[in-house]
Amino acid sequence: MMLSPVNTLSPVALSADLANASGRRLLAAQWWRQPISAFASLAPIEPVEHTELKASGVSVSIKREDALCPYLGGNKLYKLYFHVQRALTLNAQVLVTFGGAYSNHIYALARAGLELGIQTVGIIRGEKPPYLSPTLQDALAMGMRLQFVSRAQYKLKHMQQQQATWGLPTQGTYIIPEGGSGIRGALGMAEYWRCVQQVLNKSCQRYDAVVLAAGTGASLAGVMAASEGIAVHGILALKGSAKMTQHFTQQTLAMAQRLRRVLRHPNYGNKEVVLGETMYSKPSPMCWQLHTQAHGGGYGPAKGALRDTIQHLEASTGIALDPVYTGKMMAAVIDLAQQQHWRGQRVLVIHSGGLQGAR
Repeated sequence: MMLSPVNTLSPVALSADLANASGRRLLAAQWWRQPISAFASLAPIEPVEHTELKASGVSVSIKREDALCPYLGGNKLYKLYFHVQRALTLNAQVLVTFGGAYSNHIYALARAGLELGIQTVGIIRGEKPPYLSPTLQDALAMGMRLQFVSRAQYKLKHMQQQQATWGLPTQGTYIIPEGGSGIRGALGMAEYWRCVQQVLNKSCQRYDAVVLAAGTGASLAGVMAASEGIAVHGILALKGSAKMTQHFTQQTLAMAQRLRRVLRHPNYGNKEVVLGETMYSKPSPMCWQLHTQAHGGGYGPAKGALRDTIQHLEASTGIALDPVYTGKMMAAVIDLAQQQHWRGQRVLVIHSGGLQGAR
């Protein structure tokens, strides 16, 4: 099966593109050469002004990771970071990942590959449509090669036998899990939240709870692992059976426990060595809660009354929200506040960027 042809930006065009985005981009051009601590605190923290929050006695602020970069803003940058570091160490020539037609991760990796000068390949769920989504059009323009596979094949995407049928390069290929997840994706979010907390502590900014949207669970696990004295609330964007929710919970908690051992390891500076070790220790308690009723009927763009609520929140707060993750998360924050969840407390919401679902 042949890969789709690709268009690329020249180095001159890329420089011009970065210059045009400079007024909207806080992220350095060669971000992969910097530690996460260099940019984890660049995105501003802003108060969320909303009448229902005031009436509920909850003070809510939002960490605007969407403002970090118009291309790479949000949790996708942090989830990609250690995958990119590993790929560079291995001298990878091709970065391969998976996603759907409106995948924030596909978009972010295409941009990362463009800036790094590394070929990217997106394995896209479903047959090729007559017209590509805006997300996939942009991914093509940024140099990503797209390969459409059936949903049946897509379910087997992590099996080497299936990957072999797609004609991917056998040498120099680094495969990144869907959504940028996996232990390295979660570690990126853990390091991000560890750095943010250090800055908050130095500036004497205290929060009682942190809230973020959850899809694969990698971002949630990372924040759980790094949290010190702050309750973590994950807003699940998926709908599933009790068994699925239980599996998600167990998987997320197990990853968070492993990451906490990594973060507290005396050799944490050498992350690849620590990740490669099998570490056994008594699990440490974590203060966290998964909220499973905010999906609005299932994974995907919000519809009906929930969609109207998200649009109202955008208009009243001036914060751009997507209808798949951050919009549902903010609607859930309002609902939970009205249920007296955090009365008298200070809550920090992480805006995970990713506005492809709104296109």
